[in-house]
Amino acid sequence: MSSGPDRGGIKMFQQTTKTKVISFYGKKLIGQFGLWFCSLVSFAAMADSISFFGNSSCGGSCWYSLVVGIVSFLFCSFLLIMNYVSEGSRESSWFSQRLEMQLMLVTIVWWIPGVAFISNSQTLQSGVGIIFSWLALFFAIYSTYQAYNTWIDHEKLKKYDFVANQMRGQLSDEEDEEKGTGYESAVTGSEDEV
Repeated sequence: MSSGPDRGGIKMFQQTTKTKVISFYGKKLIGQFGLWFCSLVSFAAMADSISFFGNSSCGGSCWYSLVVGIVSFLFCSFLLIMNYVSEGSRESSWFSQRLEMQLMLVTIVWWIPGVAFISNSQTLQSGVGIIFSWLALFFAIYSTYQAYNTWIDHEKLKKYDFVANQMRGQLSDEEDEEKGTGYESAVTGSEDEV
């Protein structure tokens, strides 16, 4: 019985990339999932603190800390769902790579004051919530950077495809002219017969 890669089974789990490096798109999705998870833990820890100490002990910064986590969790859920739904048709979808990068910038702006309030000594947030709020800010910055790289990579690929298609078009026109089977010879040939 062999223990190598030809064991059988599902091929999807056996495939590796040629460079063994995760793409910008993969890193962006990892960052978005990390932000989603950290947002979940942050608002769950805050909700647990509120239920433990009671609503009367929670001030405005406490409720704001809860809202930061909930909104970030829902926003990241939206981004992850849109990545799944529109990945096959990014060119024809309204959810472009550039728009996604701009939406990821919103998460950074959202988490900077959020971390300030959550880390405040007046809040009831537990240590776990504080750590995960800082991790959420880190993942927001990381995934925005990777979304930017994905957008730039996508633009370079579009430019390369455009140039490659132009070159293919020029080559096929030159080959047709050499063989005399191009559009011009077909048109002139049909005119000579009439």
